[in-house]
Amino acid sequence: EAGSETDRQRVMMQITQELCKRPGLNKCGFDMPTIYVPQLNVRSSRCVNQIDDVCKQVEKTINQTIQNTLNTLERDCEQIADIIDDKLEDDRNASSYNLRARGKGALFGFLGFILPVVLLVNFLASSVSTDLLTSLLGKAGAEALQ
Repeated sequence: EAGSETDRQRVMMQITQELCKRPGLNKCGFDMPTIYVPQLNVRSSRCVNQIDDVCKQVEKTINQTIQNTLNTLERDCEQIADIIDDKLEDDRNASSYNLRARGKGALFGFLGFILPVVLLVNFLASSVSTDLLTSLLGKAGAEALQ
């Protein structure tokens, strides 16, 4: 039994008072369904038990909230995947640039080392006598060096 009519009136008055204290709760019409736990050994009540409707509404709200959460999660995952793809592309570009820079550095380092050696050999070859060059390199080598 859902209680007597007096009990129902008290409950409705308490609900009304609480809604008046909190105007933000009653922005749209408030529907208070009659719900109660039925007793098996008592005859049926004159009040219609709306607990099944309330359960269906709660289940619908939960399912909608879960679906919204899953949609948001999917969007967030796609955004993260796009950001990761962009970061990987930036990393590949930076790696390629670094490889070219290392190649240029090695080439300039080699030229920086070999150029002074060539100048030293040229200086020594011009200051050494022709007889010494011919004895070391042969006649063709001495002529090519001079």
